[in-house]
Amino acid sequence: MDIDHFKRVNDSLGHHRGDEVLTALAALLQSHLAPQDAAVRWGGEEFLLILTGRDPPEARAAVRRIVEAVREYRVLGLPPVTVSWTAPAPPADRPAVFMNAVLTPCP
Repeated sequence: MDIDHFKRVNDSLGHHRGDEVLTALAALLQSHLAPQDAAVRWGGEEFLLILTGRDPPEARAAVRRIVEAVREYRVLGLPPVTVSWTAPAPPADRPAVFMNAVLTPCP
């Protein structure tokens, strides 16, 4: 999940306001996840959602609910924040291989 146009927030309002957006988004993500799920900051303005125990349609539905919650959420004094997301799904015949590839850190 990637915060759209995040650089504009940092450039026009300052990094301290960008940090507020990141903190608010992280809290919002956590509040919409099941206990077995996780949201982790993956890059500057990117978050990785780990949704366990769901088939691909259920995972996509969960992410859609989160994206909608982000659309409705407002950080005081900031323009609305939007996010883009990509939801990869493991191949049906090799889910363990897929997960190992996704979760193995790069050297």
